[in-house]
Amino acid sequence: MASITVSDAKRLSPAAEEEGGEQRQRQRHDASDGIAAVAPQPKRRRVADDARVRSAKACQRCRRLKEKCDGLQPCARCQRSGRDCCFAPTAQPGTLGNVDRDGAALVTVGSARSEARSEERIKCLERLVQHLLGDIPMDLNNLRRMAEKASQRSGTGSDVSSARGGVEDLDDLTLEDENFTVKTLSQSTAHYSGEFSHWNFSQRLRRRLSQCMDSDVAVPTTKKELRTNMRILEYWRATQLQSPKTLVQSVLGCLPPRAVSSFLVQIYFQFAQVNCFYAEESWVQKKLEFVYEAPGHVTSEDSAWVCSVLMVLAIGTQFAHMAASPLNDAGSATTKTNTPTLPSGADSDVGVTFYHMASKLIPDIITIASMESVQAFLLLAHYALPLDTHGLAYTYLGLSIKMAIQNGMHRRYAGTDLDAWTVEMRNRLWWTAYTVERRVSVLHGRPVSIAPTEVDAELPKDLTGFRQHDEVSNFRNMSALIDMTLRLGDAANAITLLRRCPKNLQPTYFERIVDICQSLRAWWASLPAEVRDSSPSSPLYRSNVHLRLCLHLNDIFVGRPFIFAHTSGTSPVSVDSTSFDKAPETERPRNRAALVARAVEAAINVINLLRTLHETTGLARSSYTEFSSCRAALLVMLAQSVNGPQTPALKEAIETGMSLIRGMAAGNVSTQSETSVIEALEIAVRRLHEMQQAQDVIEETPASKSGYERFREWASLWPAPGEDPREEGSQRMPNPSLSFSDPRLMSHYTAHTAFGGGAVERSAWQPPIAGMAEHSPESARWLNMVDPTGMGMEVEQLDELGFFGGFPELEALDGWPSLT
Repeated sequence: MASITVSDAKRLSPAAEEEGGEQRQRQRHDASDGIAAVAPQPKRRRVADDARVRSAKACQRCRRLKEKCDGLQPCARCQRSGRDCCFAPTAQPGTLGNVDRDGAALVTVGSARSEARSEERIKCLERLVQHLLGDIPMDLNNLRRMAEKASQRSGTGSDVSSARGGVEDLDDLTLEDENFTVKTLSQSTAHYSGEFSHWNFSQRLRRRLSQCMDSDVAVPTTKKELRTNMRILEYWRATQLQSPKTLVQSVLGCLPPRAVSSFLVQIYFQFAQVNCFYAEESWVQKKLEFVYEAPGHVTSEDSAWVCSVLMVLAIGTQFAHMAASPLNDAGSATTKTNTPTLPSGADSDVGVTFYHMASKLIPDIITIASMESVQAFLLLAHYALPLDTHGLAYTYLGLSIKMAIQNGMHRRYAGTDLDAWTVEMRNRLWWTAYTVERRVSVLHGRPVSIAPTEVDAELPKDLTGFRQHDEVSNFRNMSALIDMTLRLGDAANAITLLRRCPKNLQPTYFERIVDICQSLRAWWASLPAEVRDSSPSSPLYRSNVHLRLCLHLNDIFVGRPFIFAHTSGTSPVSVDSTSFDKAPETERPRNRAALVARAVEAAINVINLLRTLHETTGLARSSYTEFSSCRAALLVMLAQSVNGPQTPALKEAIETGMSLIRGMAAGNVSTQSETSVIEALEIAVRRLHEMQQAQDVIEETPASKSGYERFREWASLWPAPGEDPREEGSQRMPNPSLSFSDPRLMSHYTAHTAFGGGAVERSAWQPPIAGMAEHSPESARWLNMVDPTGMGMEVEQLDELGFFGGFPELEALDGWPSLT
C-alpha cells in the first residue's frame, strides 16, 4: 500500500471527514455503553531522519515553551540554561486514552521542578549581588534601575570605542618616563618635583628638543654664541621674604651661660630623645659652640638650625627635673639637701622663653625650606607634644612633613650630589616625622599628611658617624618603633574598614584585625633579646621600656573598640586570651573577647612598667610616651570596670595608675586637664561599685526582720545621754530628722566607711540642710548628701551636684541611666 503524503492528506474529501466524524461518535457511544471495542487507528507515515525538519521527540521544556529541540538527552537548550531535560515516556498500545492525562502530569511535575530550580538560582544570584554591592534593596524596581544603569554604561563605552574607530595602540606610551626629580641646591636644600608636574614636563620637553637639535648639521658661530649666552633664571626659594640678620642675632640674646646650655643639652639626649631621632649630639654641640664664639656671623640663612638649638634647650628644661633623684617627690632628706629647688613653674617659664624666641624664626624657617627646617619643626613638635598634642604639636608635625616633601625626603634618593651623612640624616629625619605624626594621627583621631603609598624613602642605617662612643647605640629600638608604627597604621585602617563595611563583610575585616595582632606578636618575639629586655640592669633600660609601652599601646588601641557591646552579658575578658587561632564564624565572640583581654592585660602591664620606671630612673612630667600610655591604660581599665566586678589585680592597677598620672601631671595644665577627666571617671566607677556592693548586701539581708529588730537598729544610731554627736571621738552619727529604716542607706554608709579605711571624721559630717527629708532615700543624690566624705566635698557643694552630672568633667555622662 502506497504511503499517503502530507499534501494528499490535506486534499481529503469532505465526505471522508464526515465518515471519520461518524466513526468517532460511534466509538464514544460504544465506550459509554461499556463496550470494549477499540477502533483501529490509522498508521502515521514514517519520515526518514535526514529528511526531518524537527526531531522525532522533544523534551517537556521545549514542548511547553514551543521551542525547537534537538532531541538529545539533554538537549542543547536545557544544557545551556542548566535545567533538567525530561522526555515523556512512549505510549504503549492499549493506553492511548491515558496519553493526554499522563503528559499533562509530566508537564506539571517538570514545570514545578523547573520553577524550584529557578527560585534557587535567583536566590544564589541575590546573595552574590549583596556580597559584591553590599546590603542593597532587592526589589524589582531597584534591580531594574541598576540593570538600566549598567546597560547605559556599557552602551556608552561601546559608543566611544566605535566612534574612535577601534582601540588606539598603547604600546608606544611614554608614561614610564614620568619620574620624579630631586634637584640638589645645596647639602641641606633640594627641590622635589612630582611625576606629572609642570616642572617635570618642561624638563621632558627640553630633553626632547635637545635630542632633535643634536645633529651633524653645522651650526653658525653666531647661533652658538646666542645659545651660550641664554641663561635660565633659577628661582627655588622666596629668599626676598627673609628677615634681616638682626632678628636672628636678637634671638640669641636669650641664651643662658655655656655651662647651663651644656647641662640642658646633656639632659635632652639622656632623657628626651629616646627612640626617635631628632638631632645628633655632636652636631648640636658644634652649633652651640659656634653661637657662643661667633654670634655676629649668624645670618638669616641660619634661622633653621638656630631654632633647633633653642628648642633643644627648651626641651631640656622640661626634663631638667630628671637630673634629681627619683625619690625627690617622696620627700627624701638627702635629695632635698643636695638638689637645689626652683620656684613653682620656674622650669617651664625658662622653656617658654626659649620657645618664644625660637617661634620668631618660623617665617624664615618656612621660607628656607631646608633639611634643617624639617629638624626645627620636629623639635618644635617635640616640645609641644606634652602641652597640646592634637593641636599645636600636630600642626608642627604637618609642617615638618610638608618641608620634607618639598625637599624630596619621602622618596628614595638616587643621586650622587649628597654625601652619605646627609643622605642618612635626611632618611632619619623623615622617618621620625612620619612615625611621630602617624602615631599622633591614629591615637588622636587626625588624618595623616601623606598616604603610605607615596613613601618609598630608604630606612635608616646604623652608620658609625651617628654613634656616640661612650653610649650604647639604640638604632635597633629606633627601627623597631618605625616598624611598630607601620603596624599600628595597618590596624587603624582595618578597624576603619570594619566600621564602614557591610554587615555581611564584617567577619572578613575582623579576621584581618586578628591577623594583624598575630603578626605583631610574632614580630615582637623575633626581635633581639637586648631590645625586649626591660629589666633595670639593661644598658638601654629607658629605651626598652618606652618601646614596650608603645607595644602595649598598640594592643590597647586594637582592643578597646570592642570593650562595650550593645547586648548585655558576661564580660568578654572571661575568655582565655591566649587562643588567637583563626576561628570560623561561630567563634567570633571568642576572638573579640581575646582582643579585649589582651587590651586589659596590656593596660595592667603598662602600669607595672611605669611603676618600675618610677622607682628606678623616675617618670618624666613631659614625656608624651609615658603619660599617653598611662592615660590609655587607665581609660581601658576603667571601661572594663564598668562591664563587671573589678578583680584585685585590676583594682590595684587602677589605684597605682591614678597615683602615677597625678605625679606626671604636675606643672602642666594640659595633662592636668586630662588627668581631671580620668579622676572624675575613677570616682564615678568607684561609686558605681560601692552601690553595687550595697545592693548585694541588701539582697543578702533576710526580709523576715521584725519591727522590733528594725527599731533596735534605728535606736542604736542615737548617742548615749550626754554625748555630743559632733565630738571627735563619737562613733555614731545620729540625726533626728532622718530615718535609717531603709537598710540600703545604712549599708551605703557602712560601705563608705569601710572604703575610706576607717571611721569617717566627725568634723566633716554636717547635718542635712532644710528640706532634705523631702528627698527620696532611693535616689543617688540622697546617698551622696548623707555621706559627702567619699568625695571630699562639703554638703553645700554637693547640693549643686548630681550623682554623675554634677562633675564638671562628666558633662557627657548626664544622660547615664539611674544606677539605683
